[in-house]
Amino acid sequence: MTASVTAIGAQALVPGVLLPDIAEGVGLSAAAAGGIFGIYGLALAASSFAAGACLRRLAGRARVMGGLAGLAAGLVVVASASDELGLLTGVVVAGAAAGIALPAVYGLVAVMVDGELASRATSRVLLGWALSLVVGIPVAGLIAQLFSWRSAFVALAALALVAAVFGLGLPSADPPEERRPRFREVLTDRAVLPLLGAVAAFMATFYGVFAFVGSDARAHLGHGPGLSSAVALAYGCGFASAGLLHRWTSRLERILLPLTFAALIAVYALLPLADRTLPTVLLAAAVWGMVNETALTMLVVRISRASAASEALALYNSITYISAAVGTACAGAIVSSVGFASLGLAAAVVCAAGLLMVAASPQQSQIA
Repeated sequence: MTASVTAIGAQALVPGVLLPDIAEGVGLSAAAAGGIFGIYGLALAASSFAAGACLRRLAGRARVMGGLAGLAAGLVVVASASDELGLLTGVVVAGAAAGIALPAVYGLVAVMVDGELASRATSRVLLGWALSLVVGIPVAGLIAQLFSWRSAFVALAALALVAAVFGLGLPSADPPEERRPRFREVLTDRAVLPLLGAVAAFMATFYGVFAFVGSDARAHLGHGPGLSSAVALAYGCGFASAGLLHRWTSRLERILLPLTFAALIAVYALLPLADRTLPTVLLAAAVWGMVNETALTMLVVRISRASAASEALALYNSITYISAAVGTACAGAIVSSVGFASLGLAAAVVCAAGLLMVAASPQQSQIA
């Protein structure tokens, strides 16, 4: 539960559903508000590194509970923001808190289960992230539709506090001794380094486009937050349903990983045209979710094969949120200057670079 709640709170700070309402509430343009939310990823990445250095001897349960409490505080500050400074403060606090909680959640998996069960448990934690899209974001949009965007953030803060209380049931054992990270080994691995570059391209395009697709659809179709929630729900359903196909897709990894990046190029190029009608934007979002889940799972599987797998996955986590921040900020600048259609084309170009990086990985010739 703690993983899912942390994910829901984190995904709420990707403001695709509520961005126009938040921007109006604090007196900013949608692009400026999107840029502020982009800082969330930087705060999370920086906090993850700092927590790893300063909180090593603090038990995982304490990290999770403290992080969730901080996340709740940040969400409350966002909900009460009346200007740019207040919004920025809440986003930074929430990002720093999530940077403490999320790595601790994944670390506790290794403490609670062993061997192959750990892989299955990690998959369930990742499923919680998908469920945050399927359930959490649309519910937040519905609350905003019925009440206000501020009420949605208050509800999420309350949920985070409840999860912190449930954290009392987590293991209280002292954390294991942590060896010196072997990041140099990862950065010289010719098989993994291009994949990390592909992750950067993947995450920057996803978070950048997701932050603004809802507001663009609303501008064309004239609906409120409920439309953005429907788009997020369609994406989340596609993302979650793709997980049902892992038994077959994992056998075709060699072919499917580059094909999914090629499909993403098409999705991003066509998405600005698809959001002109409700059926097409929902269909495009569902396809987008299916392709994204397949590509992301295969990327993570390949990265986890590195000789220094834990360090490779730590870099993956940091790259994810740094890319989210950069992607959202760049997307805001593009949308405000030349429009959402140009953002789709820019995302397609970045995904093309990601496709080249996937092809450059020596593991491209291996069959999973």
